[in-house]
Amino acid sequence: MLSPLLSVSLLMAGGTLVPPAAPACSDSLASRLASHLSAQLTPELKRSADERRFSGVVLITCEGRAIYSAAYGMANRTKGVPNTMDTRFNLGSINKMWTAIAIAQLVERQQVDVNAPVGRYLPDLPNRAVREQVLVKHLLTHTSGLGSYFTRGYLEDRPALTKAADLQRFFVDDSLAFSPGARFAYSNAGFALLGMIVERVSGTNYYEYMKRNVIERAGMAGAAFLTLPTDDTRIAMGYATPPGTSDTLENMNMVERTSSPAGGAFATAKDLVAFGRALWSGTLVNRALVDEFTAGKVSMGGLKYAYGFGEGSANGWREVGHNGGAPGVSADFKSFPEQGIEIVVLANVDAPAADNAMSLAVSAVTGAPQRRR
Repeated sequence: MLSPLLSVSLLMAGGTLVPPAAPACSDSLASRLASHLSAQLTPELKRSADERRFSGVVLITCEGRAIYSAAYGMANRTKGVPNTMDTRFNLGSINKMWTAIAIAQLVERQQVDVNAPVGRYLPDLPNRAVREQVLVKHLLTHTSGLGSYFTRGYLEDRPALTKAADLQRFFVDDSLAFSPGARFAYSNAGFALLGMIVERVSGTNYYEYMKRNVIERAGMAGAAFLTLPTDDTRIAMGYATPPGTSDTLENMNMVERTSSPAGGAFATAKDLVAFGRALWSGTLVNRALVDEFTAGKVSMGGLKYAYGFGEGSANGWREVGHNGGAPGVSADFKSFPEQGIEIVVLANVDAPAADNAMSLAVSAVTGAPQRRR
């Protein structure tokens, strides 16, 4: 039996949790949070890891400074490689935030208008309804009426993508399910189109644009859009349990072969913290646009969806972020901009591993009730 607890590091201090009164993460608050996290979070995470319900990493930072970090389980069970804080995990849909920021950068340069129709930027798109009726903001808020590109053809082909436009053949002929703007319906195809807009407007391959303008600018040294399979032992192998079975299988043939504008990029927990810090500092795009893109616009359960970001509240603390999931992939990122706190949970097992661990972490940090799945 593999030992699920492989490393835990945290800052210890006395005292109890006290929510911050000021919009900054002071040294005293960081110390109190670290002490509280040690008592409240570690035992629950260890129990989940012992029961094989969690394998991955948890990182909580205060203005970029780690106040809690823990790694559990194995990145590669066959090769005996443990998860560490340097392990790169499949993010699922988390990198939709990155695609949204690329669009924000083009808005900042006055090259894209979120209120313009898709056809202004993709005039040769074969689907007339999408060209004329769907606005860029509909793509960003999942209100376009488009669905997914995970069709039978896509799942059979699992193409190795070289540009965002390679995805359009799997959805471009689909009819709109409803009038654009009428309601929220999660759409990976919509974010594929956003990737195509980035390519067309910037004149640069989507993957190269993202590397230069988002990944490198944010200082995400371990982040990358990858093509699978890979023998890189820094990459966490996902372990999926198909419905109705108790068998755990490697997921390389169950997820996208190539990371896309809609999801599947790889990064470390530290990379996502770097993204959060770069976001709120205005390093990626000016703060006015950051505020516009992260302000909730469409109801989505107890949250609101903004432009590629989810926005909610935990015990009165504003939270912004995104989660992601796929077979053998469970990931969640939350930022509390007013408090300067980021929480990252990345797991290489099925959902709801990250969701439950995130609920524990948010409860420990903010005092909000846990939302377990």
